[in-house]
Amino acid sequence: MLFASILEGVGLHSLIFLTKDHAFIGWGDKDRADQIVCLEATAIGRCTFEEAVALGQQVFEENFTFKGVPQMLPPFLVAETRGCHIIDTAEVRSSGRALRDAR
Repeated sequence: MLFASILEGVGLHSLIFLTKDHAFIGWGDKDRADQIVCLEATAIGRCTFEEAVALGQQVFEENFTFKGVPQMLPPFLVAETRGCHIIDTAEVRSSGRALRDAR
């Protein structure tokens, strides 16, 4: 949540990605996989920023894209087939719902 708030604070569209056993942060257009940048926040402090982004992108691709399919499918459609979720923090904030209800 801290990273999502910081991203919003600097004017980036923040997203929280939930897999079955993990959560990570990203920013960009949730409807276009090629416009999303992900960050593995648990790697901050033990890796460079670039390495943490690469790790985040890897987890994103494994859980929110189909291998061998052009990344034209919105990631949220792929996520639904895998039991994963994309939380758009701006949508949650504007809806007035608590984050725990976003899923």
